[in-house]
Amino acid sequence: MKRGSKIKHQAYHSSGIIAASMLLLSLAFAQPLHAGPFAKPERTTQGQEAKLEVRSGDEAARLVKQAYGGKVLRVQSVKVNGNPGYRVKLLQDSGRIVYVSVDARSGRLQAN
Repeated sequence: MKRGSKIKHQAYHSSGIIAASMLLLSLAFAQPLHAGPFAKPERTTQGQEAKLEVRSGDEAARLVKQAYGGKVLRVQSVKVNGNPGYRVKLLQDSGRIVYVSVDARSGRLQAN
């Protein structure tokens, strides 16, 4: 191998390493596409961030269990009246299955 071509090969190899490093860094700080309805903070019409009363599925499950009793079977992230929220599937002590919607913005519970 000629000396000039060896230098070109090293420069080409180094630029590939730099490009790969930049790609990895950009991916490390990117938000995932599948982050769901809570990937970005909710905003009000004035552009200010809206505060959520219920911030997680675990919190929604706890609220529903306190209000209705029984055993929580499933929690899903959903939209409730256009707001972020949760749908909680609950098995009551009587054996009845109840679905409860939790509006994350207001904290309001509504059995379906």
